[in-house]
Amino acid sequence: MISKPLPWIKKNNSYIGGYYRHDLYNINLIHKSNLHNHNIENLDNLVKNINYLQSQTLYINKLLLHYLNNSHNHFNEFKQNVKILANNFNDLGFYIPIFIDWRSRIYSYSSILSYQGDSLARSLVYFNIKDKLNNEGFLAFQYYTANVFKYSLKSNIFKFNWFEKNKDRIYNKDPELKSEVSLSNKYEFINCCLHYKKYIDNPYHIFEMCISFDSTCSGIQHISGIFNDVE
Repeated sequence: MISKPLPWIKKNNSYIGGYYRHDLYNINLIHKSNLHNHNIENLDNLVKNINYLQSQTLYINKLLLHYLNNSHNHFNEFKQNVKILANNFNDLGFYIPIFIDWRSRIYSYSSILSYQGDSLARSLVYFNIKDKLNNEGFLAFQYYTANVFKYSLKSNIFKFNWFEKNKDRIYNKDPELKSEVSLSNKYEFINCCLHYKKYIDNPYHIFEMCISFDSTCSGIQHISGIFNDVE
């Protein structure tokens, strides 16, 4: 959406919000399962946070999109659609309505270009948060680069040493290095390479790092499961 989604408000015994045309889009705030008899209560704070999240302006990662538009990647149909949408929204801020399921997990109504999509989609979507990195921020960037490469379970010392050993290869987007990256984080890693080169060429480079996880996990589902366990 290029306009802010409607905030979710309670009407009768349900909630309406998100898209403007409820007569065309049959959407609900809470998606329930027919297999379970769970109810979510005390929703006020949760709805407030959902409305805040879906009101945040999102932007396209121009640095990565420019790289993709000038590379020779062969995309399948789904990834091609992600790229087409990213080009369509390249100069626009946009919004994604969200909903929750019966476990209080958060999901977006966009199934293609979304911060909850695959590696390509996640890497192309930014919140409007950007800044120059201080020393602590750059160290976090080094850890993150190692994480998305394939070393998320290694120690921070290992990640730091790996980055320092491979920083020239990262700067040059070494093809052999890219061939070793975890497929589930391929484009996050390419994004790191692009930003690292910009940073080395210009220490005042403004970082706009991609969103690296799908934001759905919630401990509420585990608590709910415990209290609904008849045994």
